[in-house]
Amino acid sequence: MQPNILEFTNSSGRALVDVNAGGRVASLTVRDVELLVERQDDPVMWGCYPMVPFAGRIQDGRFDFDDTTYSLPKNFGDHAMHGYGFTSAWTQSDDHTIVLEFSDPWPFPGRVEQRFSIDADRFT
Repeated sequence: MQPNILEFTNSSGRALVDVNAGGRVASLTVRDVELLVERQDDPVMWGCYPMVPFAGRIQDGRFDFDDTTYSLPKNFGDHAMHGYGFTSAWTQSDDHTIVLEFSDPWPFPGRVEQRFSIDADRFT
């Protein structure tokens, strides 16, 4: 899959968002200093990514809700960790917004948006 990178710049910095690599901030440079760990083979270990549709670890990749047991793919040893948003390709909806619609393996409907902007003194 081809990279889809959003770039945000101001006079002292630059932020790059990799839409296809989990919707993560892949680079954040301020005054020519990179503040994030650069791309690694392990998607958990680089950039700054959203933990969706859940954060933390789900033991054994299983949880119960409303008398139903759900199983999730194990992506951290015997556990499911930090959702699957950080390994999914997101969809760009405009120059500043990316979206992920929840789907299999997550058992519940949902949608998450990230909106990015850069001002003179901050990246949000």
